[in-house]
Amino acid sequence: MLSKRKILALFFVLMMVVVPLSAQEKGGAGQRKGPARQGAKSNDAWGGAPQKRFHFAPHGGPNMQNMQAVFKKHPEFQRLIEEDLFLERETRALVKRIKGASGDEKEKLLAGLESLVKKHFEVRQAKRKYELKLMEERISKIREELEERDQKADRIVERRVRDLVEEDEDLKF
Repeated sequence: MLSKRKILALFFVLMMVVVPLSAQEKGGAGQRKGPARQGAKSNDAWGGAPQKRFHFAPHGGPNMQNMQAVFKKHPEFQRLIEEDLFLERETRALVKRIKGASGDEKEKLLAGLESLVKKHFEVRQAKRKYELKLMEERISKIREELEERDQKADRIVERRVRDLVEEDEDLKF
């Protein structure tokens, strides 16, 4: 289980890449109800794919359940994030030790720092590649949706006009 701190540390990356991707694969956030929506395939009055809305916990942070669901779906990404955070802490701790050391001990610590920074760089590169892969998947999904919407343009416009001018019989006073 990830700590809140780890989850919050990468919230913005996940918000832009992973969460929208996982939301579309699940079918999106809550569906609107009403006569105009009954039997409709989509949540969106314009006929588009359901969009994920980001819900925040009362304290202002991201919904932890969403983040845990994302990590469950992408365990390799979770591992890379955890390793990145771990290596960052190790690097900072080693730098503190180097600043307090002198002579031969400082030289040994500097050599260790170089190998640690190299490892950290490799982990960050792998994480960025994974992020890119997720973005490419998201772009591919959006392209497919655009093509589908282009084919259904007349129906989408017709439905939107109908939604705008029709009154809900159930809601009359």
